[in-house]
Amino acid sequence: MNKRYVFQCNATVQSGLGHLTRCINIAKAMTEFIKTHDIVFLGEYTPFAMSLLTENSFSIFSKDTITYQLNDILILDDYELNQSDVDSLRIMFNKVIKIDDFNDHDLRSFDLVINYRYNAEKENYSCKSTCLGMSYFPFSESLIKIREKKESLPLNDFEHVFVFIGGTDRNNSGYKLIQILDRILVNKHIYLIDDEYSSCSPPYSKNNHIAYLPFIRDISSYYEKADVLLSGGGGSKYEAAFCGIPNAVISQTEEQAIDTQIFADNHLTFDLGLIGDLDIKPKKVESLLKAFLCYEKLNQIKSLSYNEFCIHSTKRLVKKIIKV
Repeated sequence: MNKRYVFQCNATVQSGLGHLTRCINIAKAMTEFIKTHDIVFLGEYTPFAMSLLTENSFSIFSKDTITYQLNDILILDDYELNQSDVDSLRIMFNKVIKIDDFNDHDLRSFDLVINYRYNAEKENYSCKSTCLGMSYFPFSESLIKIREKKESLPLNDFEHVFVFIGGTDRNNSGYKLIQILDRILVNKHIYLIDDEYSSCSPPYSKNNHIAYLPFIRDISSYYEKADVLLSGGGGSKYEAAFCGIPNAVISQTEEQAIDTQIFADNHLTFDLGLIGDLDIKPKKVESLLKAFLCYEKLNQIKSLSYNEFCIHSTKRLVKKIIKV
């Protein structure tokens, strides 16, 4: 019986698309190395998330429909589990791999832990094997050409500013950001990526060109056009930095804010604070945006980003996974 890799992650309105996106990046890369093994996804998914999986020919199961097999290998990417849940899953599967960000569970019985956050090498895991740090960052192969193209182009000016909070933006923070951007910028193209607004007419602006864009399957087409990106953190800031796109983050959670601060301290992004600041400290956010949108800061982030990422990180990660 062939091995079967079971990716357990969710992509709901509450959880967003970040976990699914990185799992798909890993799964697609795995298909280049393994031809005789099955790859399936287990979890709760929005219709859009399901379309991403079916487009890549991955089977989708829920906890009610899956039948576990003897040789199943679990790749777990789920923050909604407590220690008891994690322990139960370890017993159910032949091998277990955990994609982890916070190191807040006892994972000593796990076969491999993956944490590609900046400085994750300093984390202490007691599991059998680890893949720690950005040398294991799982990116989409479509980003390599964007990275190469942008590396060859100096950032003497910027024209296209993209705002992408994520698969879900429950606080309308993206819309609030483009309002601030419209006050402080002139003659720029400002884009808000958000399905909630993509069917609406953008507001009239005397200063800039504003457009609403839908969330699409291949977000790299937006990265290719972006000179500057504002995001809600998560994987977007890693993808932007990998591509050499100067980026700033307004974090959606306290946990994201911690990672963003580390990233910003190493000049790979610019920290705009938490989304709540858009309501209680809008002038502070505006001041931070002005500091970010100066050419010295933009070029610093762009240049340093190329030094921190490796174009072989996804393949390096997959090779470690298939050895488990």
